[in-house]
Amino acid sequence: MLNLICIVAALGGGATGWAQSAPGSAANAEKTAPEGPPAIEVPARADSGQSLIIAESLLDQGDAYHVVTGEDGQIVVTSDAPLRKMVATCNRVVGYVVVPYEFEAGQKMFLGGAFRVPVASLTTGSSEQDEVLRSPMLLNSAAHAEATFMITDVTPAQAAGQDGEFTSYTFNVRGQLTARGQTKELDLPVQATHLPQNFRRTFSRYPGDFVSLRAQFDLQLADFGWKRGRFPSKDLLADSVRVDVCLFLNSIPPEKSLDPSISTADRARELKLMTLLRDFRDAAAGYAYAREQIKAAGQNAALLNRIAWTIAAEPGLVKRDLAVALEAANRAVELTGRKDAAFLDTLARVLYERGDLRAAVEAQREAVAKLAGSDPQLAGGLRASLERYESEAKAAGIEIATAGEAKAEPAAGSASGSTGG
Repeated sequence: MLNLICIVAALGGGATGWAQSAPGSAANAEKTAPEGPPAIEVPARADSGQSLIIAESLLDQGDAYHVVTGEDGQIVVTSDAPLRKMVATCNRVVGYVVVPYEFEAGQKMFLGGAFRVPVASLTTGSSEQDEVLRSPMLLNSAAHAEATFMITDVTPAQAAGQDGEFTSYTFNVRGQLTARGQTKELDLPVQATHLPQNFRRTFSRYPGDFVSLRAQFDLQLADFGWKRGRFPSKDLLADSVRVDVCLFLNSIPPEKSLDPSISTADRARELKLMTLLRDFRDAAAGYAYAREQIKAAGQNAALLNRIAWTIAAEPGLVKRDLAVALEAANRAVELTGRKDAAFLDTLARVLYERGDLRAAVEAQREAVAKLAGSDPQLAGGLRASLERYESEAKAAGIEIATAGEAKAEPAAGSASGSTGG
């Protein structure tokens, strides 16, 4: 239930509805009637899984800002019980707010907004505690994969501070939280800051304008339908929790890659794979999708490379199916005639992750040999990876031919890892 709170913190509950095979979809949801007011339908995830679909009527009235996931402690929930202090964090919130054109103090800052939180993304730093949180005893992530929050209204914003071009406002956000089949109306005091694009400040993070959203409040678990049984006892899980919310939202959609060599469509496919394997921790759905994309990729070597790199190197995946990654990496290398240093680097990383140090060194040497005219940062990364693979191979007592004698055949059944191009 700690998760339920986490979700309450800033945005919470309900089945995903985004991917039919994802846990918590309508086909898997429990047949329990929701309590409280009828839930307002929360916008579905876009194909990428990392943004929500925004109504055109809202986009006609203001600028959309999308939650930046993965880098911040977006939700921090603390249960401070006599015998255990548990801190659960989540950095996989997706969602949006829409700010009126020409907004100024005294107006309503948000015309609308919605958020989704994958329950499985809540972590405590202890795998055992994480499993308890996701279990039917508490959050039941198998039946309720997501929590949602839908903004229904906001009070007029009052100016609360100025830091150069950054302006902060305070107001209340009213909305519906749905978690574990229950919906509750909330009225939350928040602070929002508009951070317009600034080369000296915001560019240190991303291009585009930002809006930050912060809130801090206490919640009673009983307010969301949780009844204490014999476990966990009040000595291990408190009746109330402190919730801290910090969201950063950007005017550039997550599907738009800052790398011009990656198309928006390929970026969306890559994000969907990450969403399934990392956010929802659904290996079956994730690798079914990966195989489908590999089969449909045709001559799209860039997409094949991104799939391989995601599986081999993306942090936090529920499982790494390196056989799938190897298939994608080999095809990408073959389609480019073994001439693309970044694609060879990805193949080497896959081989490294599979534990085939000899093949990894040979593939990485081949990648380094193709660096002529490459970006200095890419070249530095590839050379650093080669040094690591060679060092580990030497420590393992693996004899490898000198660089001049390195083989150039594609990796076959044996194999497996660096900057991934």
